[in-house]
Amino acid sequence: MRKDPRGRPYYWLWGERLGTFRPNSDAHAVHTERAISISPMVLGLAALHNEELEKLRRDVARRIGGVKNDSPVVQK
Repeated sequence: MRKDPRGRPYYWLWGERLGTFRPNSDAHAVHTERAISISPMVLGLAALHNEELEKLRRDVARRIGGVKNDSPVVQK
């Protein structure tokens, strides 16, 4: 059992804590490149690429700067 910063217990479901992450993954972007990862939540099993999501991606990229504006939100 581990404790969070407030002293509350938390548990890992399985596995060990990773030290490195697969390139081009959200974990690599967050932990290695110190970027953000945005995951759209939908009822289906896969996020759909649509204009509203693309507009959000461009807006976030513009606001934080330094993000490649040609990178898609999801791979087609």
